[in-house]
Amino acid sequence: MTYPRTVSGAVTSLARLGRVVGRRAEAGALIRRIMGVVRSVEAGLRGGRTPRPRVFCPVWKTPWITFNADTYAHDVLRLLGFINVFATADARYPRTTLAEALRRRFDVVLLPDEPYRFSDEDATVLARTLSAGVRARVLLISGRDLHWYGVHMLSGLPALAGQLGRVRRTDNRE
Repeated sequence: MTYPRTVSGAVTSLARLGRVVGRRAEAGALIRRIMGVVRSVEAGLRGGRTPRPRVFCPVWKTPWITFNADTYAHDVLRLLGFINVFATADARYPRTTLAEALRRRFDVVLLPDEPYRFSDEDATVLARTLSAGVRARVLLISGRDLHWYGVHMLSGLPALAGQLGRVRRTDNRE
């Protein structure tokens, strides 16, 4: 069983798994490709003064549940240039309320399609409770791109970086 809590932890986990199953060379090749993707994403953030929007990303509704800094999803958002407003929560997957999330003053809401399958209707209903600036930045995203590590990092990280890069570039905060 593996449970990486960071992007680098996912890479370490792959190396360990490669050793255990006698596939070091294959694991090494996969790791090199993943690290190339990570470097590419990081390079895309280095150009210019890119704001780091504050994000609320629930993973469940009724009750609202999100994640703190001790999770792989948090580290993916950090890699992509976002600040998780629940990073300092005591629990890894804290229960919260929409009122508490609003007090943490987020700029973007990301609604993944797993583990809870947020829908267009969820996005519309949630947007009605938000300020106009945030309302325009309620996005449905792939939960696989956010939560799955391993070989999926090759396609998931660049896909999420592309989608969320557009949000960072249109962020009008000072």
